[in-house]
Amino acid sequence: MGLLFGSAGMLKEHAEKGTLKWLDALGPLFYTLVFAAVWWLNEVHTVRKLQRKRTKLMAGGEEPETSC
Repeated sequence: MGLLFGSAGMLKEHAEKGTLKWLDALGPLFYTLVFAAVWWLNEVHTVRKLQRKRTKLMAGGEEPETSC
């Protein structure tokens, strides 16, 4: 959120000066895409993987991992 607020302030300043260009939006676009990819990996991919492991564990298909 900090990056977006900082970028919004910078874009606002450029717009007020009349120097706003399309290239100014590439930075916020880039890190928004990176954070969206990280979110997808965490929420979608990993949750599905954990659900499959949980189902297999509940069915007695594998031993639980211990962290000793």
